[in-house]
Amino acid sequence: HVLEPNVCGIRVACDYFLHHALRVLVVLPSVWSRHRRETLWKGHESFLDDLQSSGRLVTAPPTDDDDAYALLIAQRENARAVARQHGPAFVLSNDQFRDAQERDTTGQLQNWLKDGSAVECGPGRISFAFGDLGHLDDHGDRLLDFLPNPRHPLIVWLEQQQQQQRHH
Repeated sequence: HVLEPNVCGIRVACDYFLHHALRVLVVLPSVWSRHRRETLWKGHESFLDDLQSSGRLVTAPPTDDDDAYALLIAQRENARAVARQHGPAFVLSNDQFRDAQERDTTGQLQNWLKDGSAVECGPGRISFAFGDLGHLDDHGDRLLDFLPNPRHPLIVWLEQQQQQQRHH
């Protein structure tokens, strides 16, 4: 059983991190972006086009494990960021990646997912939820609110930065 993507959720999560000027890559199975474009992405075609044209969309081959691609990309980006002394990379997912952890005989994946590359940066995986907190768009329609793990150090830091900007 393949879960359908929550296109609105993907968009809201992307907007959250892009608002904070962070680099965002979206990893999807290729079938979600190609074959079912007319149904899954109905009303969101321009968002998909924007992801593709901006280089933010990575499509995993149809028979491959898209989680493996998301983890590989996040870990490669993390290694590059650490080498360049930039902030670390993360994977946004509620998946615990148990299958991938079982395949990793070194324990490095589990350590990265649980502890991250540095204690102050937090785990490599950021969990999230969506909720209706009563926010409305410009047309009075209710908005879906993206709620990343409020205890993750990156999210704490982003929220602090946003509060400081409001006070200036």
